[in-house]
Amino acid sequence: MTAIADAFAFLAIMMVAIAVTAMISYDGTGSENDPDDFLTALSMTEVRMSDLTDIDDDTLVYITDLMAYDLVADTGVRDYLDRILAGMFGHHRYHLAYSDGTYTEEVGEDIGFARSESSRVFRLSTGDSLYVLLSIQ
Repeated sequence: MTAIADAFAFLAIMMVAIAVTAMISYDGTGSENDPDDFLTALSMTEVRMSDLTDIDDDTLVYITDLMAYDLVADTGVRDYLDRILAGMFGHHRYHLAYSDGTYTEEVGEDIGFARSESSRVFRLSTGDSLYVLLSIQ
């Protein structure tokens, strides 16, 4: 009788362990975090200017505009992007570079071989362009 109870308890524990493992490893979208998806979301993200710069202005601006501003001024954009990328892809597993053709900034470390990579050219509100490259290990 106790052998049957032990077997049922073992099966119940195994079912819970398999379910938890499946939930952790599957995010419901059917794919891993994709750099192309990240860049698409990045292009639509708006933040308050005062949150990431020293400018006392609560106007909503696209993060890509602040990235371009970060090329010539010291802002909190790189730290903000670093926290987001580390949360999505893991520490030391990504490299983000953005440039306006003259200046270039980088977030993350050189990862060597990239498992996945995506690049975009974003049109800024000033009419200029920002080139962004995201590599994931």
